[in-house]
Amino acid sequence: MKILLPVVATLLFASVLCACSGIERFSDIALDPDTATQEKARRQYEQSVADYRECLAANPANACDGQRQIVEANERVLSDAVLGLKAE
Repeated sequence: MKILLPVVATLLFASVLCACSGIERFSDIALDPDTATQEKARRQYEQSVADYRECLAANPANACDGQRQIVEANERVLSDAVLGLKAE
C-alpha cells in the first residue's frame, strides 16, 4: 500500500505532462539512441524471419539459404544492440 501512492502519482504526473505537451501516447516520446537502435534491429530481424518463413513455404526443397543467412546476421545485430555492443 505504501508503494501504491508514489506509483499512482508518477503515472498521473506523466499523463499530465503528456497532455500539456501535446503528446497523445507514451509511444510518441522520442526514444534514446540505444533504444532506437534496438528497435530498428528488432524490426529488421522480425522482417527477415518472416521473409525466410515465406521462402520455406514456397520452396520446401531448401532453396532459402540466403534468407537463413540474413536471419542469422540480423540475429547477431539484434543481440549486439540488446547487449549494448557497438557494431564494428
